[in-house]
Amino acid sequence: MIVIFLGPPGAGKGTQGKKIAKKIDLPHIAIGDIFRTIIKTSTSEAELINNYVKQGELIPNEIVNQVIKNFLLPSEYKNGYILDGYPRNLEQAKFFESFIKEKIKIIYFDVSDALLIKRILGRYSCKNCGKIYNSYFLQPKTDNVCDVCGSSTFDYRKDDNEEVIKKELKYIKQKHIR
Repeated sequence: MIVIFLGPPGAGKGTQGKKIAKKIDLPHIAIGDIFRTIIKTSTSEAELINNYVKQGELIPNEIVNQVIKNFLLPSEYKNGYILDGYPRNLEQAKFFESFIKEKIKIIYFDVSDALLIKRILGRYSCKNCGKIYNSYFLQPKTDNVCDVCGSSTFDYRKDDNEEVIKKELKYIKQKHIR
């Protein structure tokens, strides 16, 4: 079974995707996490993708499509997965449909712009284990100490700023699959 979670950044796709994936024993695949992993490598692909991210630009469909196809081809995903944040537009959906033959279930997360902006601007994660927190909604039980691993080093996403968020929301209203 393939379940796709769609919606704007900050809508809760990742949070809910991880919880549900654990309950139904399917891998949770987040396109944003894939790109953040690629950016940490020293490849020409990483440099190209990082340039788009630094400029607050969307990564072109051709790159996104190829990355997701290469990621999903291994047999470890033959029993299904929860896919978070892809496809985002009609071109990506058509590409995905061209190589995926299984039945797909889609869940769309719809959240107000004001709440999205607050969620995104407040989110941060543990640098050590990746546990996600939010300054407004979900803080560690002990100030500046990760609940999972005890680390006191946290990181904010570089692309989580109001200008990028508003640009993304405008794009979503124009092009996003709903």
